[in-house]
Amino acid sequence: MLNPRTKDAVEILNGLVRINNRRIQFYQDLLRAPGLPGEYRELFAVLVGESYQNTIWIGIEIQTIEGSIDSPTPVNNIIPATAEKAICPPAANLLADCSAIETTIREAYSSALTSVYIPQYMRDLLKKQVRRLESAKRHIERLSS
Repeated sequence: MLNPRTKDAVEILNGLVRINNRRIQFYQDLLRAPGLPGEYRELFAVLVGESYQNTIWIGIEIQTIEGSIDSPTPVNNIIPATAEKAICPPAANLLADCSAIETTIREAYSSALTSVYIPQYMRDLLKKQVRRLESAKRHIERLSS
């Protein structure tokens, strides 16, 4: 049985796994939409790969502290309605939705980084992931300008 601090850390990290899984789902849905421009397709594929890596690294940390990785559970719907459409939305809407999801993910990471339950070595890992998330957000902002 996990002590309360470890249990809270596992819960926070599992939240990050879930939000990365939602990010993967969001961009994979967009990649399946017909008519997606090539530059978007390339970026979204990279973002899916980054979230897979984030999930793996966080999962390893969860297992290292003897926690268990949650099976997928419903979380707040961070996926804008655009991703559920069968066709590719206009670029402005698409990039606004991408920016919104990147902001939401960044906020979840910020919350985790300020938690007293996350040990310093895990914060260092999460900070590296945050830098990549910030880079993705900047790339999306460049595409929209």
